Amino acid sequence: MKKKFVNLKNARRPGDKEKKYEKVINEIEKEGVCPFCPEHLKKYHKNPILRENASWLATKNMYPYKDAKLHFLFIYKKHISSMEELSKKGWMELQEIILSIREDFKIKGGSVFVRFGNSNTGATVTHLHFHLVVSNNKSPVLARIG
Repeated sequence: MKKKFVNLKNARRPGDKEKKYEKVINEIEKEGVCPFCPEHLKKYHKNPILRENASWLATKNMYPYKDAKLHFLFIYKKHISSMEELSKKGWMELQEIILSIREDFKIKGGSVFVRFGNSNTGATVTHLHFHLVVSNNKSPVLARIG
């Protein structure tokens, strides 16, 4: 059985009339690769890596949530899907990279959440990653959970 790295049902985005995101996720599924693993990231993610340490990459999300002023992804470099697989060093490096992005972009407040596991997360990609989202303060930012 072929391993699934993306969840097609979570690829549908309200307001995406051209289905850009859904088309990309369909392509990734056909190729059977994880788009967040370092060897595939540049093909599917065109935004530059802003920060990097031994465990994490920080980048702006290619498909930010509607009404987000800023939307960053923190992607674990090794392909894992559960938080239990993170070492203490990995947790510490996550804090360091999030704090450095907050400082670089002068973020006074925002929301951080994690996508882990393979079902009921709302995630499109099953690779462990964290989001940092800053609202535009005009409308709420809505994220799919489940």
